[in-house]
Amino acid sequence: MDQTFFQSPRLARIREATTGSFDLVILGGGIHGACTAREAALQGYRVLLLEAQDFGQGTSSRSSKLLHGGIRYLENGDLRLVYEALHERERIRRQAPHLTATTPLLFPEIEGSTRPAWQLGIGMRLYDGLSRFWSPVQHSSFPRHRRVAPGEPEAQRLRSMGLRFGACFRFYDGQMDDARLVIENIVDAAECGAVTLNHARVLTVQRVPEGKVRWRVDWEDAAGRHQTRAASIANLTGSWAPSVVSTVFSEPYTHWKSHWPTPYYSRGTHLLFDHPWQGPGLVLPTERKGGVYFVLPFLTAWGAATLVGTTDVAVGANEANPEPSEAEVETLFERLEKHLPYAPLAAHKPYGQFAGMRILAGSDRSLTKTVTAISREEALLEQDYCVHLIGGKYTTARRTAEQVIAAIQRLLGHRVSSSRTRTRPLPGGDGWTDHGARGLQAALCAGDAELSAAAESFVRVFGMRANQFVTAEHPHTFRTLFERVIRYCVDVEQARDAADLLRRLSLDKAPPSATREVRDLMREVGQHTAPSPLAER
Repeated sequence: MDQTFFQSPRLARIREATTGSFDLVILGGGIHGACTAREAALQGYRVLLLEAQDFGQGTSSRSSKLLHGGIRYLENGDLRLVYEALHERERIRRQAPHLTATTPLLFPEIEGSTRPAWQLGIGMRLYDGLSRFWSPVQHSSFPRHRRVAPGEPEAQRLRSMGLRFGACFRFYDGQMDDARLVIENIVDAAECGAVTLNHARVLTVQRVPEGKVRWRVDWEDAAGRHQTRAASIANLTGSWAPSVVSTVFSEPYTHWKSHWPTPYYSRGTHLLFDHPWQGPGLVLPTERKGGVYFVLPFLTAWGAATLVGTTDVAVGANEANPEPSEAEVETLFERLEKHLPYAPLAAHKPYGQFAGMRILAGSDRSLTKTVTAISREEALLEQDYCVHLIGGKYTTARRTAEQVIAAIQRLLGHRVSSSRTRTRPLPGGDGWTDHGARGLQAALCAGDAELSAAAESFVRVFGMRANQFVTAEHPHTFRTLFERVIRYCVDVEQARDAADLLRRLSLDKAPPSATREVRDLMREVGQHTAPSPLAER
């Protein structure tokens, strides 16, 4: 392997980012920033996205991995949010079939903890109806709900695990690889003309009225300090958004925060078990009214696991690197012990745990509510050629991006145009068919049965883009295949260190037992190849 293997076009991106001016600079490379960059680039705008860490490293890779409408939000009366989320769920399922799955879920009636069966049934019918009302597609990827009979294997299995329940409903939602969805939005945005940079920390944003150039953005990365000029700014930094306004924007504009909705923060903790969850996932009640947690088969291309979560704990301020608290972990175990005392999980110790921050757009009246009762709808503040976002839901991020770009167009005096991302597949989903995916797996194997599992995993992670790893090169081994994958991750997906690479391979939360060979090879490649961005930090 030659010494140029790890060279990436980052310097070219930096040169482009500091040349001329941009129509829009996006702060934040989570799911909202990635979707907005993609929408803006497809609309023909010159756009720059700056992310202080890696794309999707924060909240956008620490979700419950559910692509869902939010059935529990019906109880809060958020019908519009649920409606939009259900329709976006269908879009994402079709645009990224390799990164998503239709997943059956069981919602049991538990006396004293959930609504009675007749109310749950109404909620299920409403959930199904909203997903199909004015739907742009004739055939939904998500079947309708049904009531599970007491004698069915699924009901018997729940009872064998110690769950005491009355009626039980089976409905469908989606699961997703949240970190990979961010990356594929970034890749598509870049291929449509956007300049996207991770590990690029914004230092200051200052107003500089110079005709159409209204803002100067100073930022830095490992190569030094840089400056960019822009006509407009979008602050899409998630839970960091209020602090960015206070610390990054120049002094005359710190008054903006007085116009914001009241931000509330919650932390969600998840546990990961190296044990496959058999059958449908579970939606179970928490001790708070309207609260639920999940027991889910964990969607990973590299091995079967189980995800349990999330907690929803109110915290007073944003946390830079949220960690599960002992109390939250204990709470999840107590819930499992209460509801599923005989489940296989009881004998297993989690191999991992993670926590994510959520910012919610509340009001002074929200003080009287629990954090689960505060709406998950987004709030946009438009002012002085800037758009700031508080709140928002992962599943509706593409729709929120439409609203952000519409706001930017109004601020710039442009005509609000229709979205370009509603039907456009993400890179790995372009041309996807199950038959085509199987053919691509066979091509990656090149007749070597020992490469079968790796080929299947790479196709699940990269979709039809995995065709770039097919070669007639000999010897055809896992190492030669893996080297081509790393080249793609560095050159196209901007992996800068080992942690970035793990996220791109969907390995950051996979069971170690399922990924040991890949991790060992990654270390070997990094140690024997220099210079390498994977060894920068």
